[in-house]
Amino acid sequence: MAALLVLPALPASAQDTQDLPAVEETQVAPPSTPAPLSSSEDRPAWLWFEYGERAFDEGELGEALQFYTLALERRSVFPEAIARLADIYAAQAEPELALSTYQRALERAGALVVADDEHAIRYRVARLQRLIPEYHGMESTLLHIVGEEEEFSAAQFSRLRQAMRDAFARDGLDSTLQLYRLDTPLAVEAHVTLGWFYHRSGRDARSIPHSLFAVINIVSEVARELRSRDPEYQLASLATLLDNPNAFSPTAARLVLDYMEEAQLQRALYYLAIASRESGLTTRGAELLRTLATSESAGEYRDLARRQLASPWVEPLLELPPVPESLPPASAL
Repeated sequence: MAALLVLPALPASAQDTQDLPAVEETQVAPPSTPAPLSSSEDRPAWLWFEYGERAFDEGELGEALQFYTLALERRSVFPEAIARLADIYAAQAEPELALSTYQRALERAGALVVADDEHAIRYRVARLQRLIPEYHGMESTLLHIVGEEEEFSAAQFSRLRQAMRDAFARDGLDSTLQLYRLDTPLAVEAHVTLGWFYHRSGRDARSIPHSLFAVINIVSEVARELRSRDPEYQLASLATLLDNPNAFSPTAARLVLDYMEEAQLQRALYYLAIASRESGLTTRGAELLRTLATSESAGEYRDLARRQLASPWVEPLLELPPVPESLPPASAL
């Protein structure tokens, strides 16, 4: 999942800092190297977990597996450690074992120290399901994430959702971005992937709202951050934002561009364009393709947009098995 946009604070003036006392820098030492496993049974679960994290980050998966196991021997309800075991199984090309272990972690999600880590685990599940591929499982996992986003799923927001789709169809994306803001960034990756998936499975009408929500969320996050630094900031147009976000400094502009790339804004725009065209919103689709085709920051999606404008084409449909009965309905669409 893309991280939230966080720009550096503006530098303080000399007047702001000259009267402040000097602060001595201190460094927190990392956990010391553990003693041999046989002589370290009194170490607490959290410390074994930290040893595991360090080994995992260094690519020492076998050692990390031992440390996470020791953590779980001391604290059986430790979903963070269980999820890390699943990460290791996934890295070792054992997807079925990884998925069942992720499920164990999710069954204990109430014990997570950081509640939002449940979304992070579900995203890891969805990425693995896409890789296998297990597309219906991926769809179900991602629908669970967006199902917790009230603006997209709750009945009381149905008029808002319809108004956003109507504004896009009638007036285009620039006008829609001027009118609406969203603040549900945890669901962005799910919306981007579902927008792609529904187009590639021939369900363009279901693709559009997901891609649209992803785009509005990403642009809203950027606009909020830039306006917090410059109260007079106004979003001019999508084309301007993609290549020249008009941030308060070159460093901030670079961070904005990096965030939009990490959040997959260009990907969401591309599949919003193609799904719109294939659903009969040809003008909207062509507008978005032209925007991408002239954007230096769009990368591969700039090239794809140019090809689409020169000679429209549709990506082949994914090969999907029959829909399982357990798949939850997408009632918001």
